[in-house]
Amino acid sequence: MRTGTPCAASCRCSTAFAPDAGESVGKLIADPAPGAPAPPILAPVDGLLMLDQDRFAAAFAADVGPEQADFMAKSQVRWGWMP
Repeated sequence: MRTGTPCAASCRCSTAFAPDAGESVGKLIADPAPGAPAPPILAPVDGLLMLDQDRFAAAFAADVGPEQADFMAKSQVRWGWMP
């Protein structure tokens, strides 16, 4: 997607928390950046992860209003786990 296109202007994507090839979620959360809140990842259920809705805003949506952060927390989907 090229920047400046209508879709690019309205899309928000976050890859900062996506593991690189050969990296795992466990490795990503083991050593958060100094001063950064630890990702509020709940224990895996059936091999899938979910973020704690109550702590979601502080870790992933601190730059948006409370209503949007609440929507973001409630609309997340479970994702894969590789130790």
